[in-house]
Amino acid sequence: MLSHTISCGHARILVKFRPAFFRWCPIDFKFVAASKTGPGIGFGTNCSSLEFQIALAKYRKYLEFAALVVLAVVIMWLFGRGLDWGKVKHAVASSEWRLIILAGGVVLLAYLWRAMRWRAFLKPLTKASLREVWIATTVG
Repeated sequence: MLSHTISCGHARILVKFRPAFFRWCPIDFKFVAASKTGPGIGFGTNCSSLEFQIALAKYRKYLEFAALVVLAVVIMWLFGRGLDWGKVKHAVASSEWRLIILAGGVVLLAYLWRAMRWRAFLKPLTKASLREVWIATTVG
């Protein structure tokens, strides 16, 4: 679930978005408005079974991870089913490992440079750690 806090003066609004791929109940978004004096108010839930949502929340990350693993296996099978694995083994065995390690280092340095640049862009708006910006940059 992706969440973003929008802050304005005395009130804070937390907006939560659920990816459509993992939506078990028809919940598109949920607005939670909270002032400094009272609790939040929720809107947007269409699911009749709150108990089901609570039970599912405990296992949601495991179900999402399992679905992504299955998706990755299916994609690897689709792309790898027509390969000549003997040629792949020969290509890997005869490759220059020093160049592969050097290329990996260059890619990591490029990601670090991009993360530092994005951190500089975001500095006037919010304080973001290099770790957070690195993760966002490498994910895409």
